[in-house]
Amino acid sequence: MTHERGGRRDALPAELTSFIGREAEVEGAKRLLSQSRLVTLTGPGGVGKTRIALRVAAELRDGYADGVCLVELSALQDPGLLAHTVAAALGLPEQTARPAIDVLTDYLNDKRLLLLLDTCEHIIDACAMLVDALRREAPELHVLATSRQPLNSIGEHTLSITPMPVPDVVEEPFAKPYDALALFTERANAVLSEFALTEDNWARVAAVCRRLDGIPLAIELAVVRLRALSLEQLAALLDDRFDLLTGGARSALPRHHTLRTAIGWSHELCTPEERLLWARLSVFAGDFDMAAVQQICVSDVLAAEGILGHLISLVDKSILTRVESGLGTRYRLLDSIREYGREWLASLGEEREFRGRHRDFYFAMAEQFDAEWVGSAQTSWIKRLNAERPNLRVALEFCLAEPEEAMAGLAMATTLWGYWLCSARLSEGRYWFERGLRLVPEPTPVRARALWLTGWFAIIQGDHPVGEPLFEESRAIAEQIGDDSALAYAIQYLGGMYMFRGEAKRGLVMYEDALARLRKLDDRPGLVIIMFQLGLCFILNGDVDRALAACAESLRLNGDTDERWCRSYTLFTMSLAYWVRGDYGKSAEEISNSLRMKHELGDLHGMAHCMEILGWVAAQEGRYQRTAWLMGAAAVLWKKIGKPLFGIEFLQVYHDTAEWHAQQALGTEGYAKISQMGAELTLDQAVRRATGDEPEISYDPSTSGEQEVPRSALLDSPTGKSPVN
Repeated sequence: MTHERGGRRDALPAELTSFIGREAEVEGAKRLLSQSRLVTLTGPGGVGKTRIALRVAAELRDGYADGVCLVELSALQDPGLLAHTVAAALGLPEQTARPAIDVLTDYLNDKRLLLLLDTCEHIIDACAMLVDALRREAPELHVLATSRQPLNSIGEHTLSITPMPVPDVVEEPFAKPYDALALFTERANAVLSEFALTEDNWARVAAVCRRLDGIPLAIELAVVRLRALSLEQLAALLDDRFDLLTGGARSALPRHHTLRTAIGWSHELCTPEERLLWARLSVFAGDFDMAAVQQICVSDVLAAEGILGHLISLVDKSILTRVESGLGTRYRLLDSIREYGREWLASLGEEREFRGRHRDFYFAMAEQFDAEWVGSAQTSWIKRLNAERPNLRVALEFCLAEPEEAMAGLAMATTLWGYWLCSARLSEGRYWFERGLRLVPEPTPVRARALWLTGWFAIIQGDHPVGEPLFEESRAIAEQIGDDSALAYAIQYLGGMYMFRGEAKRGLVMYEDALARLRKLDDRPGLVIIMFQLGLCFILNGDVDRALAACAESLRLNGDTDERWCRSYTLFTMSLAYWVRGDYGKSAEEISNSLRMKHELGDLHGMAHCMEILGWVAAQEGRYQRTAWLMGAAAVLWKKIGKPLFGIEFLQVYHDTAEWHAQQALGTEGYAKISQMGAELTLDQAVRRATGDEPEISYDPSTSGEQEVPRSALLDSPTGKSPVN
């Protein structure tokens, strides 16, 4: 959960504004972070570890040049996705074939950043290994973790977060301030606006907080009952409950049971329908919306028309948290409350059924996305699936952890292929494809699709050797079972593989074969995509006119829609064609439009390519300062992504040529300075300057004794190679 601000990344959730006390713990954690690069806040659930960590991060963020980054791990079930999750929180794309841990270490090795890993206990070993790897390679990285147990990592400092202190029974009212009483008072004000802590009620409030061991979440849950109970009744009922559990011995109940007891009491005070809904809501990860609840949780004993009322009641009782987002109202269970609900669901014998319903709902969502993503709804779909990503992961994990569900899991993963592409999550897409392929060896349409998708993602990431056997197996299965669609795509991406590795003529043969098959199938999304890919292949074969015609056909098939991903790559291909033809103004116009779309999608891979072409155009026009800073801005993206320019050699020649001429004009030192200025821009700044929406970077070479020289009449390649074969 991060956002960019002046080149920094900061995470400041709204719950910080309601932080109560805990100054000693906050100062202790800050002191430890000044002594160690890894500090773990430990303690039982509900004790306030997350809020303390967030407060610490907020107070220390100005000391970290690259800001703070919060990584919420409670919804993550598969430790294999830990590095991917951290990369996503940092805003790094997964468009490189390199392991996510390598991408992370390369990105962080020169950063002074505070990484906050929240809720590590369920994947503790994976967290420890990741933190060790990152600290080895990133000397200025500090990590603040929250966990119910230490990471047991070398150099780790731990701070045990204990419950809030509570007054002794004989203490005089207001003798000193207590955070537990302040929290009770604040939450009670939210329930009863007239509530105030006075000398008359001080002893009863203290008794309640003492009975709840000063555990913040337990106090918050209990205070909700003031809607229906007086303070005296609340204190008496708590005493009765705890006496029943301990046989009257006040010291007999261990503190770590107190929260479960408080949650259990809240559970008993719910209606049977509310308890049942609570249990069924535990199948969700992260937050969720009303539509999902109504589809997944209803049954004969929990009618759809009553769901909203029960949901509102659970919010009122602090069981559910209401979350407002750009997608509207959503809901979330706190971790300890979700765990309690999951245990209750299991005791009812309903866990498998409702996890299956959860999977079915999100599989159906994936299928709807697959049918609509090449169209006007693309951007809204990407935003929606980004919000649902924890639930998509849980649904996929449910499938791939059960042999009899593996086929459904692989089918769901492949149905989301457009999401993995548009959201720059190629590595995660490959992760799910490859897990499913290991479990589904049978020659089925699902396996055939997963094979060509895995190969395609690999060649986009520059991992060309991986693709060929996957495409060949996909083609063989498709021919064996008569799957015309899989056969067309396997042939198409074999063509892409040949094109990317420099065999453009062979690639063209495959593309034209695949195009004929897709036309026969009347596969409009497939045709939209293959036409701009075919356009690139025509360029590599020296036929610019046919390239532009293919792109025009892609735009025509796309229609009058707000689709972004395919359209932006079509404009990229058209820009490259105009560049090769020598129409540099038209090339710059098309690539600027493409860059705006790529920026809207967050497609770093596409943005890097767009900045490259704009840099080439600038060099051709003799605007060498512009070339230098564009190359610098693109280099930052390439570092995040991996192999530049799809790994295609002819594109690299254009890059080298533009860079060489800019260096000749500006001098090595001048080029390096301006390039660094581009690298220091935020992504938003770089895009706005690149597209002309903000003024150019200005650098006066006379201040350093440098002088810009006139451009060459023709930008010959310094290598003597011809970019187009």
